[in-house]
Amino acid sequence: MDPIESLRFSRVREIRERRDSMLKGLDVPFMMALETGDEKFKKYIILLKNFLRKLPDSLTIYLLKTPEDLIRYNPFNNILRIGITDTGGGYAEPPTVTIDAPNGPFLGAQAKAVALIRDGKVVRIELVDNGCGYTEVPNVSISAPASGTEAKARCVAIENFI
Repeated sequence: MDPIESLRFSRVREIRERRDSMLKGLDVPFMMALETGDEKFKKYIILLKNFLRKLPDSLTIYLLKTPEDLIRYNPFNNILRIGITDTGGGYAEPPTVTIDAPNGPFLGAQAKAVALIRDGKVVRIELVDNGCGYTEVPNVSISAPASGTEAKARCVAIENFI
């Protein structure tokens, strides 16, 4: 096995171990949500657990070619929720949503999202790529309508923080 492939194998093993630890760490909060009947918190924990379960299948580590990139790569520190703070108005078509790229010490990927509109307002923002490697909550910008009020949104938090 060449050195890059060996390092990649080691990093994937390390990522899986961290992921497994995070999944186990969510078991007690999930049980508490069940016991208290807190449906909102239960759904949140399920969102986190499902994301972490799928993480190994979505790793972009296989695209990295240098030891430096493999070492700096962080598939955690993801964006899983974006909240709309102002629905805006006057949208005839879904606006463009832009999320700042990660700019910390890690090699990561920029999160991507799309906006859904109804009656000229932004009613939901769906993440299509959760990004990774964030060390600060990124800004979210939504393009303005041709005529009307620009919608606003923000990332709720960085999830799976390591």
